[in-house]
Amino acid sequence: MSFAEILVPPLPPIKSFSNPFVQKIRDHQVCFHRAIDSFKEEDSDFKPTEDTLTVASQVLHVVIANEYFLSGMFGPYEGYAPLCEREAVKDMTWITMADERALGAVIDVQRWPLAAAASTSLRKALVLFDGVMDAAVEMFGSRTVEEIEKSFSPESPVVPADYTHVDILDCMIDYIAHHRGALVAYAHLLGRSQKSLILSYPKLW
Repeated sequence: MSFAEILVPPLPPIKSFSNPFVQKIRDHQVCFHRAIDSFKEEDSDFKPTEDTLTVASQVLHVVIANEYFLSGMFGPYEGYAPLCEREAVKDMTWITMADERALGAVIDVQRWPLAAAASTSLRKALVLFDGVMDAAVEMFGSRTVEEIEKSFSPESPVVPADYTHVDILDCMIDYIAHHRGALVAYAHLLGRSQKSLILSYPKLW
């Protein structure tokens, strides 16, 4: 049995293929798990060089970035790290914190204990990853397609004026994929191999 299957709660079952946004989020959640399936908890602190993020911090970095995107689209919410309290996607200063090589040292342990703990534990970081993906599913699943496809105007210098929530979701998904690829490279350096990221679905007709 794999690391992910043992230590991380199973992904919620996909009940419907009718919401394309929920489906996309779940697809990439599954792909992320498949990409890191070969890691062990003792790999949490592994990093290829001194100036790169550890395995655990790569996952936590994704959590922080996703909260930035979600709070930017739908407003502040109760999350795991400081960026869930942001009102909009207004700048890129969050990268200074999220790129910190010792994430645990720059996160307020009293205010954000789960994120601080996840900075050194792959198991705990993956639990937060699933939590933020669940939050994304809730936010997109509770809105109509029309609401989601409506123009998104956060008065942001980093977001084009004609962007919709779908465009921001695509940015979020691309960011997840970017760090998923980095973790695959980490695994290869450890001599590990991953499951195929190609998903198979039952016929819908």
